[in-house]
Amino acid sequence: NVKNGSRWGMKGVEDLGNGTSAIFQLEGGFTPGNGRQAQDDRLFGRQAFVGLTGESWGTFTIGRQYNAADAFIAPIDPFGTGWGQAASNSAFGDSVSHRYDNAIKYVSPNFSGFQFGLGVVHADNKKTVQIGNAETITKTTGSGVTFGAGYNAGPLALGVSFDYLRNKNKLNGATTSDDKTKAWNLGAAYDLDV
Repeated sequence: NVKNGSRWGMKGVEDLGNGTSAIFQLEGGFTPGNGRQAQDDRLFGRQAFVGLTGESWGTFTIGRQYNAADAFIAPIDPFGTGWGQAASNSAFGDSVSHRYDNAIKYVSPNFSGFQFGLGVVHADNKKTVQIGNAETITKTTGSGVTFGAGYNAGPLALGVSFDYLRNKNKLNGATTSDDKTKAWNLGAAYDLDV
């Protein structure tokens, strides 16, 4: 549990022909000392998605999954997103490797070292509580985008990402909060062959 959190899960690939495959991944984290689930007490709190991947057109996935920065920024750091306080997500926050619920994401194939990814996120949660004749309605709306691009060929690796999230909360139709978050990440590495 020092380098990375303990995890378990299932993933699969089914060849559909013509270089296209159906994919899925269900992955959960747990704490070995007490056996509890690690991500918000969810069975598959790390990732839970389905999708299609093709050699010539890229990968399209839907479900709980990482943002674009996880593919293009996290690999540049020698510690990745593991190793506790030395990890990139400890130094730069969750924007380097954030998991989104209800995400639709596309990652391009590799074009001579260049690759890009784009995702959209949207979730609506509505809760109605009836106490006597009084009714209370709370609604939370979350939406956003995640974008990333990278170049990795020879000794040079470059990555950039951008995430934008907006969470809006309403109580009986009146807005109680409207939070907007933007995060840019930029990374570069060069292998000196020492």
